[in-house]
Amino acid sequence: MRQRCTYIVIIGPDGCGKTTVAQQLCQELSALVPVRSYCFSFENLPAPSTLLGRRTTVLRAGLTDSRMSMPFPTWKATLAAIWWGLDHVLGHAKLWPRDRRECVIFARSYHDFLYARTHINAPRPVVRFFLKLGPKADLIVVPHRSPASIRADKPELTPMEIGAQYARILAELGAADNLLNADADAAGVRGVVSEIRTRMPI
Repeated sequence: MRQRCTYIVIIGPDGCGKTTVAQQLCQELSALVPVRSYCFSFENLPAPSTLLGRRTTVLRAGLTDSRMSMPFPTWKATLAAIWWGLDHVLGHAKLWPRDRRECVIFARSYHDFLYARTHINAPRPVVRFFLKLGPKADLIVVPHRSPASIRADKPELTPMEIGAQYARILAELGAADNLLNADADAAGVRGVVSEIRTRMPI
């Protein structure tokens, strides 16, 4: 018997299909088991902007070569990595529900600190520390699409940045036994979801 519910994260550059894959997976699984979905955090801690009473900056979607905002300065990236790292560690409690058949699905997660442009200045040892201390995902899914395909749908990132983000993910997680690299261009959303379901431990 499993000792906790299934924990799946879907990561990759903006436009690779994280949200679409997560939604399709949730839809298919919800008929079989309880499902909870999150985006980026376990929601144990409030966003710093909420505590400080500041408005969250909304990025202008569709703006060509916007680079999805500039990287945080090192001090801000470090504080963000620690704050959300604590939220990630506290996520252990969210994975022990009454019904252990339950599946928790993330479209984006704390893993973003390993590759996203905004967090690129966060110290790698800090990020790795919290990832090691926090719950380990049963499956980390990376939908791979060509930079040209992503660019056609979401022009915010340059092809170079898209390739760089995939490279960072592989450099950090390429040897992980729980990593699933899915060819989203060839398989499509349903194909990626089918691959996930064949690898799921439930």
